[in-house]
Formats: sequence, structure tokens, C-alpha cells
Amino acid sequence: MKRVIRRSIPLLTIAVLILALFPTYPIAEEGGQESEAAAIDAYRSQFHYSPSENWMNDPNGLVYFDGEYHLFYQHNPTGNQWGPMYWGHAISKDLINWEELPIALYPDEKGFIWSGSVVVDEQNTAGFQEGEHAAMVAVFTHEKAGHQTQSLAYSNDKGRTWTKYEGNPVIEMPEGTDVFRDPKVFWHEGTEKWNMVVSAGQSIEFYQSDNLKDWEHTDTFERPPGASGVWECPDLVELSVEGDGSDKKWVLMMSVSEGSSAGGSGMEYVVGDYNGESFSTEMKPIPLDYGADMYAGVTWNNLPKEEERTIMIGWMNNWQYGQDIPTEGFRGAMSIPRELNLRTTEEGTYRLQQQPVSELEQLRGETLERKEEVVKEGTQKLGDSVNDLLEITASFDIKQSSADSFGFTLKNENDQSTTIVYHPKEEKIALDRTSSGEKDFSAGFAAVHEAPLEGKDGIVQLKILLDRSSVEVFGNEGTTVLTDQIFRDLSPSTLEIFSTGGEAYLRHLTVTDLSAADVAPVPTPVPEDVPNNLENGSFETGDLTGWTANGDAFSHGVSQKESYWDGKPFEQEGKYHLWGFSEDVNDSDFRTGTLQSDLFQLSGKGQIEFLIGGGQDKERLYVALVRASDGKELFKATGANDEKYRRVSWDASAYLGEKLYLKVVDYHTDGFGHINVDDFKVYAEGEPIRDDIENGDFETGDLTGWTVVEGDAFSPKDVTNDTDWGWGDRSIIRGTIICGALKMVETGRPASFVPLRLYYLGQGGSPI
Repeated sequence: MKRVIRRSIPLLTIAVLILALFPTYPIAEEGGQESEAAAIDAYRSQFHYSPSENWMNDPNGLVYFDGEYHLFYQHNPTGNQWGPMYWGHAISKDLINWEELPIALYPDEKGFIWSGSVVVDEQNTAGFQEGEHAAMVAVFTHEKAGHQTQSLAYSNDKGRTWTKYEGNPVIEMPEGTDVFRDPKVFWHEGTEKWNMVVSAGQSIEFYQSDNLKDWEHTDTFERPPGASGVWECPDLVELSVEGDGSDKKWVLMMSVSEGSSAGGSGMEYVVGDYNGESFSTEMKPIPLDYGADMYAGVTWNNLPKEEERTIMIGWMNNWQYGQDIPTEGFRGAMSIPRELNLRTTEEGTYRLQQQPVSELEQLRGETLERKEEVVKEGTQKLGDSVNDLLEITASFDIKQSSADSFGFTLKNENDQSTTIVYHPKEEKIALDRTSSGEKDFSAGFAAVHEAPLEGKDGIVQLKILLDRSSVEVFGNEGTTVLTDQIFRDLSPSTLEIFSTGGEAYLRHLTVTDLSAADVAPVPTPVPEDVPNNLENGSFETGDLTGWTANGDAFSHGVSQKESYWDGKPFEQEGKYHLWGFSEDVNDSDFRTGTLQSDLFQLSGKGQIEFLIGGGQDKERLYVALVRASDGKELFKATGANDEKYRRVSWDASAYLGEKLYLKVVDYHTDGFGHINVDDFKVYAEGEPIRDDIENGDFETGDLTGWTVVEGDAFSPKDVTNDTDWGWGDRSIIRGTIICGALKMVETGRPASFVPLRLYYLGQGGSPI
């Protein structure tokens, strides 16, 4: 019977000690087994765009070019909440089905990449065009420690890769302002100049330019006094009134950070006149959307002129609770793309109309239809059950109705319900999500949102789009819109039509099943034949031959330096190595990006090894082995907050014959926010591999060959020739007893791949 010494170190402590020392050796740090826990998120939108993972907010850079609608957006690739901002990127042929592309713009030494716009420079006014096709130019806000400036980047390959303009920023932050962001740029035909609207918090500032590089301030549009929050994400578009091309007005749209009609953030607009320099209006701002979840909406640039459409999309969320919504793996979805029009009211004022784009029709399936019916007081089910994705259209004759209210309720078997109700006497519509589903994540989420809605010729028309986690209501051809998120269980549901206080006359009703749109990352082409070795794994070409860099983290990285602070040696292999810090760049730790090797087919025994140094953050700063077919990260390793290199090895034999690549990731912008790598080796058949651990038995009498990763638990004085641990029991080494557990090399396998066994510190050190 094994006797356990009560004074022994806890097993958890032993495990921690193993993990602390283990990274200094050529063994797998993480990976080797694929997770089987790929759960489906019930709250993910099915026909609204959402990112495959992590955080998304404002849509940015909306532009149409060469048959593709581009949707850039504010994106945090490191987590599910707002944080360091990058530009995510997706493209579509039809505004409904989307392909997710790699990150477009990365933070650099000038700051994070906040909101902005993209134009197609057909006349090459900026001089960025390199081939026959026009360059795409991004105009965005650089933000760093509260300082906000406007900068440029350009692309000559349809937005797949981007180059920052060397002359950034092109507009400095005006003195005395604490907000200066979210530029929307467009070409103004009348003045033949580029025009910009940009938020200054309590005002919208206007600029113009001949070349996108040199800008002149032309006007300021002030926010009404006393309004709460700040203006953000402005847009200025010209629309025909009632479709009359000879009568046009300009619509200035702004997002409000707080104090919207539904609480929290929202959107508003005014209609007026614009001459290419200044904007004027007699209107006060009115809500663009009366629901709680429409923000930062902007329009696409460069749409085909023959279509004569203006299309907007917005972030379907609210800053009041947006970082807490109960989605898994991602946060944020976009509204349905909406076509904008302008109409006049009986009073002679203007109202914006928003309607879902016609491309949504491709998702339509079976339809239930009813015509010319009296809805008696009470509730009627529209069938036994309904799909979880629906398009509902209805028109009610108010003159022939006696009801106090009427509408629709979606219910599931868990007593969760969402109601859209119209009150004809008050001429208002309401969306009630107080019982829709999960709501405890925010005290203000469960609410009823109301909006004015007058009948038109005695008729009220409704179009309702229901996705898994959202409801969009368009009243009277979109003159009144409400957008709300809901987080309901996906249990069997029914749709009810109701009338209270009398009868309602239903002119026409359709309830149409919608199918899911296709939203997926763009597949990476995998060639049939790839080599089984890695080109330039040691960077001895002196450059990044054999590697592809995105962003700015590695653009200055290949270095010949042999030492860092105070002359300490890197201990790289050979002449060159990739030092992620690069002293010749100011604020080098702020730069971010990725570096990807060429593809290789794993052969031999599946051993891969390399040197790594720099910062320690396995989520934001790491080297990964990636499978080319699906982008799955199979192994990861990070630094140890030390510039000095240490060697890591992976036993990837489970992936022999597969096509893989190595990826170096730097999403870290704080101190030690860089990574160093060198001497990547992918061992093919017949190549020698390392088969020993330097000083694995500590017979040098010190920690030669070992690196103390962090803390004070291990130092050279802990290496000892004592034969007991102080309680009369024999041991191998006092204080570093774990090192004794690692002396299991009599297996015929390289010591770097010896399986670990955990030990109690008990009599005889028996294994568990």
C-alpha cells in the first residue's frame, strides 16, 4: 500500500511546475488533438451577416467594385468584446450571401484602425494605381491614446491586400476637439472634388480634396444644443424625391452614442441642401430607426449607375448592452441591406424610406397567403407551426376596422413571445420584446419600442423580417422602421394574428419561409503538389522569401542583430532571424499582423521545431501549425516575455501526409507586444532530428539549457546533490524534483517526445 506524505507538495503545484519549465524544451506546447466541441450557436443570424468569430461593430468602407460588394467592418480578432480595432472584410455578389476574407487593415505604430470609407479612384487622383485597373483607397481614422487622425491605405488587387500611405495622417486632429473620427468620403460631381464628412462629436465637419491626400475644411454642421451623447459615423447621400430625378435632396445621417428614441445608441437624419462645401437644413434630426438595434449605418459607394439605387447597412446592436449579448464565439450582426428612397409627407416635409433589398427574394420558400378577411376579436393561429426564419407582409384596412389594436405574436413552446402591434387610434406601432427570450444580461434590454405610423389612404402596410435573433419591421414601405434583437429558444413556434377591442380587416397577408444565406470564409485554394520541406525557414535569404506577411508587424523584422538590450545575446541560429520588435520603428509593439509560410506536405516522422522569443500571450501572440484545407490551428506556442530564443518542437505525426503551413500571429499592442522566430525546421524523410535534451540530468550543477520562464521558484541554487528532501525520504533533486520526473529517456524515442507522467511527492515517488 502506498503511503502519501501529508506534507507533500499538492499535485496541482506539480502540474504548474511542469508547465512552467516545459516550454524550454523541444516538445509540443499545445495541440495534437482536435476538439470535438463544435457546438452550433442558436443565436447566430441565418440571413444577416455576422463574423465567423469574435467581435464586430460598425460597417466600414462599403464599396462596389468589379462585381463585388465589399463590406469592411470594425473587428476585434482577439475576443468577443470591443477592443483593439482592425478592419474585417467580407464580399458578396448579391448582398445576401457573403464570403469572409482575411483581415484587411491592421493596427500599426500610428494607432488602431477605426471607422472609415473606401472609394474607387477611377481617375487616379491620388496616384496609387499600379496597373490597368483603378485603385481602391481606404480613408480611415487612426486612433492612439485618444488622438484621432485621418489616414489612407490603398489596394491594387480588388481589396485583397492593402498598403498604408507613407504620408499618413492626411488630416490631423483639430485643436480643442476630443472626437475626430469616422470619415465618409465620396466624389461630388458638381465640384469635381472628393468630399468628406467626419464626426467631431457635437458637429459634423466638411472637407474637400482634389487628390485624397490634401484636404481643405469647408464647413461645420452643429448638433442641436442639449442633446446627449456624441455624433458618430456620419454619411451624406443625394436622393431623388418620390423617384423624380429632377427633384433631389441630400440626406445627412448620423449615429448617436446615447440618448436615442429607444434608449442607448441609435441613428437619426436630416434632409437638406448641399453644394459640395456646406450643408443646410431647416429640419431637426428625427430617428432613422425606432428600434434599439440599428447603429452606424452607412451607404455603399460606387454602385452601378444603371441601377440607380442607394443601399445602406448598419450594425444591429446597441452600445448599452452590445458587449454582453448572449452569443457564443462571436458578437455582432449586420442589418439586412436596405434600399433608401425619399418621399414627401402631406405636410410637405421629407421622410426617408428603407426597404430590404430585392435580392432577399432568392431565399423565399413556401408561402401561406390570405386575402380579404375579418380578424375577429381574439387570437388565431396561422398554422400549426412556423419556420424560425420568416418574411411576413400584411396590409390592414383601418377604415373597415373597429379594433383598438391588432398585430402578430410569435410564440414558442417555452412561453417566449415577441409581439408587433398597431394602434390605429394613436397611429403608432410597437415592438414588444419583454418576453422574447433571454434578457437578464442587461436591465434595459426587455422593453417595448414604439414609433409613429400613419395610415396611407386608410391602409397600414407591414413587412416583418424574422431571423433567429432579430426582428425588423418596415411600416408603410419603410417610412417607419424598428429593428430589435431577440434571443429566443429554437423550440417549435407558432405565429398568431390577433385583434383587441373589435375587429380588424385584413386586406392581404403572406407568411413566407426563408432559407439561410451562405456566409462562410473564402476557401483557400490548396494546390495538388506541394513540397515536403519549408523554404527559408531560417530567414537566411535576409528577407521574407517563402513567407507572406499581412499587416505591419513583420515588415521590418528580418534582422542581423545578435544582441538586444544591454548586449544580451538572442542566440539565433545563423546570421538572420525575425525580430518582431525592430528598434528602427517608433512604437514597434503597436504594430500588428500575421506571417504565413508557403504550404508544405508533412512527411518523415512528423517532427517540426523552431526557435521562439518575445512576448507571452497564447491568444494574441503565437506561432501556429495550421491545416490548409480548413484553417484549423493544430498546435500553438508563444514566447516567454524574453527576447532570447528557446527551442520548441512539435510531434505532428498525427497529420502526416496533410498539407499544412506555419503562421506567426501578432495581435498584441501592449508592452512586449511582439514575437521573435527563427530556424523553422520541418523534417522530411531521412533528415536528422534532435534527440537529446541539453543538461536534462542537471549534472552541470546549474540550469544550463533551461530557462526560468517566470517567477522565483527555480534558480541555480535549487540544483543540489542532496539525497533527501528534508523529511527522511529520498529524492533526486530538492526544489526541482520535477526535473527528476523528466529523466525518462530509456524509451528508444527522442527525449523531446517522451510522455509525461505526474508524480505525488510521496514515499518512493510512485507514479499516479
